[in-house]
Amino acid sequence: MLTYLLLLYGVLSRSIISKSLIFYVVEIFFILGIPVYFLLKYGLKKSLYNTKFERIELFFLLSIITYFINIILFYDNKILNIIFILPTIMGFILYYYNKTRDNILFTIKIQNGLLTASKVIILSIIAFEILNRIFQLYPIKLPKFMASYFLHPNDLGLTISVLTIIIFITKRKGSKIDLLFILIGIIILYLTKSRTYLVALSFYFIAYAFLRNKLLTTFVVIFITTTLLIPVVQDFILENNIITNKYENKTGQNSLLLTGREYIWSGAIKVIKENLLVGIGSQNIPDKVTPLIPDYLYLKENNAIAKASLHNVYLDILLSMGILGFVFTFIFFGYRIIKATIYVLKNKNDLFYKKLYCYIIYVFGAAFVYSDLYFTRNILQVFFWLILSVMTVMERKELDV
Repeated sequence: MLTYLLLLYGVLSRSIISKSLIFYVVEIFFILGIPVYFLLKYGLKKSLYNTKFERIELFFLLSIITYFINIILFYDNKILNIIFILPTIMGFILYYYNKTRDNILFTIKIQNGLLTASKVIILSIIAFEILNRIFQLYPIKLPKFMASYFLHPNDLGLTISVLTIIIFITKRKGSKIDLLFILIGIIILYLTKSRTYLVALSFYFIAYAFLRNKLLTTFVVIFITTTLLIPVVQDFILENNIITNKYENKTGQNSLLLTGREYIWSGAIKVIKENLLVGIGSQNIPDKVTPLIPDYLYLKENNAIAKASLHNVYLDILLSMGILGFVFTFIFFGYRIIKATIYVLKNKNDLFYKKLYCYIIYVFGAAFVYSDLYFTRNILQVFFWLILSVMTVMERKELDV
């Protein structure tokens, strides 16, 4: 049941209802629910006694402790900075809980349920979009984009790309219906015109194709490269009249893929240099970085970093948590990626693990151009931690054998 609730939470966390007070209250209960459950079931003393972290996991805990110390001693907006780190803490607890219970949240039965649920959600998104276009149940702010009941096409793009990957991971062998839904997901992603997640999902399938078949990889890479580099194809598939044209009109340039992100990154790096040791806290980013972005840029006019997003997870963590928090965080992630890479190279016939491994690569690839892993809540983050824990259990069982 918890896994399905996590799926529903991930989908709704970027929807039109996510701004409601009721959703915030439910979310706080949900985020704190797992640790409270442990305390109620086992008590504080037994819970702590039964908690056995690997040494590498202590580095991640150190990153969180460092961040809290910085909040108390240095940061403004202390309450907001605490609130926005809670989903990451929940994710780590989810990772630890599933790992210690031998994948209790990702059994074969649950995988089949996720497969069905993901299809139902995709159909619901399509149905809502059609009804909304006919009856205008919700204001259509971007008429040339598919956004459904999400706040922005990128939010739908993120959700659809993750749902498509979940279907691919859990698909039944040889099922044409599963493949049809994967195709539908890709089509919806195209209709959102979300460059970030079209590229990210492509990156997922390139990584998987490479691990499966180098000839297939060659074909996929040629197709993706053509899509990204040929201007005519760019205009057809990745056209964004609102962002791109406004950016082009003001600058005389057409940065179709970055859409001005380079200016945000440049401003962020300037602030990082001045606050390298302790950072400034995620919720102080807008006040510090926005003044360094050119006034003509659409991303500034649209208040794109008002939610503390530098459109780059690595810069987000470095500027928010400082160098110590950044190093502790990526010692943990780096170790897990290295272990996973060693496993996937040793077990070349384990297709299920390869699918999981490619999801982690997908997340860290998308992290270069969008901020969906830290200081936020969404379906990508939820399944990142869950899948990371599943991979950890599989690696451990290989060693036990």
